[in-house]
Amino acid sequence: MRFGNGYASFETEGRFSLKTEIRLFGSEKQTTVKIKNHGEKAALMLFYRAKLQLGENPDEPKKGIVFAEEKGRLSARNRLTMPEKEVYFYASEKIASYTTDGFEADSFAKSYSGSLASNTEPCFAVQIPIDLNKGEEKEICLSLGCADKNSLPKDAPKDASLRIRTPMRELDIMVNHWLPYQTKTSRILAKSAYYQSGGAVGFRDQLQDSLMFLYNDPEFVRRQLLYFAERQFAEGDVLHWWHFESTGVRTHISDDLLFLPYAALQYIKMTEDLSILEENCRYLQSEAIENGKDLYRNFAFSEKREAFLMHLVRAIDHASSLGQHGLPLMKGGDWNDSMDKVGEKGKGESVFLAFFLAQIKREIAPYLKQYHMEEKAAEYLAESAKLMADTERFAWDGEWYLRAYFDNGNKLGTAEAKECRIDLLSQAWAVLSGAEKGKTAMESAYRRLFLEKEKIFLLLDPPFEKTEAGYIRGYLPGVRENGAQYTHAAAWGLMALCRLGLKKEAEKVLRALLPTSHTKTREDAMRYRGEPYALAADVYAHPAALGQAGWTWYTGSAAVLYNAVVQEFLGIRICGNRLSVLPKVPENWEVFSFRYIFRKTEYHINMKRGEKIQSIELKDDGKTHELTLGF
Repeated sequence: MRFGNGYASFETEGRFSLKTEIRLFGSEKQTTVKIKNHGEKAALMLFYRAKLQLGENPDEPKKGIVFAEEKGRLSARNRLTMPEKEVYFYASEKIASYTTDGFEADSFAKSYSGSLASNTEPCFAVQIPIDLNKGEEKEICLSLGCADKNSLPKDAPKDASLRIRTPMRELDIMVNHWLPYQTKTSRILAKSAYYQSGGAVGFRDQLQDSLMFLYNDPEFVRRQLLYFAERQFAEGDVLHWWHFESTGVRTHISDDLLFLPYAALQYIKMTEDLSILEENCRYLQSEAIENGKDLYRNFAFSEKREAFLMHLVRAIDHASSLGQHGLPLMKGGDWNDSMDKVGEKGKGESVFLAFFLAQIKREIAPYLKQYHMEEKAAEYLAESAKLMADTERFAWDGEWYLRAYFDNGNKLGTAEAKECRIDLLSQAWAVLSGAEKGKTAMESAYRRLFLEKEKIFLLLDPPFEKTEAGYIRGYLPGVRENGAQYTHAAAWGLMALCRLGLKKEAEKVLRALLPTSHTKTREDAMRYRGEPYALAADVYAHPAALGQAGWTWYTGSAAVLYNAVVQEFLGIRICGNRLSVLPKVPENWEVFSFRYIFRKTEYHINMKRGEKIQSIELKDDGKTHELTLGF
């Protein structure tokens, strides 16, 4: 058994050498079967069966499924739940018989009936005869795929334009290949993996995933931004997640809508493409949702269209409802969905959201001025300043910032508490948003949450056991959001350490976050139980599973860690046609290098300590340039 990029191979030896190789090509899975006959002439029959779901719940009766066959190509669609989708199957060799009846397929009959009936066990089952002479080898290709008229963007981001070479070999391997590969395959294309086979698009999640590809394929990021803008309601809130075109859930989650302006600002700063702000995008329409309740359905598009810039403004304004301390309301949960009880009554406030919203309002103001919205720009700048002031007045706890206020006014993330005294999220975003006491807060987080020996950067400590903050308490203490390492937040913590210039601490955290650091010995690998090349969403801190990886592959932390390394640790920044490098690498690094493809031009940049030049103008002249910059 062998696994590679986009394929799995299974081989057996006996009278017949059998090699089965499965490859994925976008929305099509191709299975190649190679058979070699080492004995006398043989007549074989290849049986193939694909069990079809064509719906959400495998336990529900399969209704509305329609089958068809044309020239050996089988197809199926569910006219009730997904009429626009067609699942199909075809083979490179002639199909002798087929059935779509799972009960008939169970019989392994000598010949199938050719039934196109729909029942409770729908499938594609085929028989393909294979005649092999002595020493003969044959290859059969079987293709199973899904065609869709108008659902998610089918394009995938281009392969890497940026490649690094540093003294940290394991970092090079992860940044140059595995982190982009993990995000592209599991998050952008499949939207699924072993531990979470959901298939849905998450608003905040996939927008952050897309940002990984700003260096490699900014056009892809642009298309994603416009696509996501059309999953927003005119009131400013968005679908939290959805399947198909717009079948999803409208919620009271308070932060996901803000990732549209956050991602858009990242894109504009890097590309200087202001034209995206003028693109007209649709809205979804819906009746208002009740307080404390979500609404799941297939939402229709309204006739209302507005410039992309107005979509950003509506998102920001919707997120600007403030509580008694002048901080944004937490509502059904902010970035940590599992804290869904903190503000469920409409009074709880989020400190993280205050930092996040303040930064977005401050950064979008110059673009509002360019589009003659000076009054709105001034409003945002004033509100941003007030948010930052109110966090200092009401959220500073002495050595770090609070995480939130409960509906009843009690503090979350305070040194006075027995549970969740400190939360990494608030401290990291205090730094990233430029808070006055951000350095002190992040130093406290590093000192209290980074377990150097165990190589874990905890999300919060101590875990919840009695405090009712939401479904977070359903996890064991030290598992997932409840006091484990949540790698997404840990990567933001790495960004914050780099931003502060804490190079030693940043290097230690970075090495701890790489899966290779947990798999160097057999003992380490047996404890970690995760792949050495796929980032884990979480790493447990519970004593019974200390250092064990949670789910891998399907995690947005891969994209966030990639950007933390490239933008903050290595300091590689692109603004239009200007490339600058301001690294925060260890003091014992004397050199590192990277290759960057700017449109049709290749740049090889050698970084050398002590050199003076730190930025260059990128020119698209179709040539290859080798330059030395300093740090």
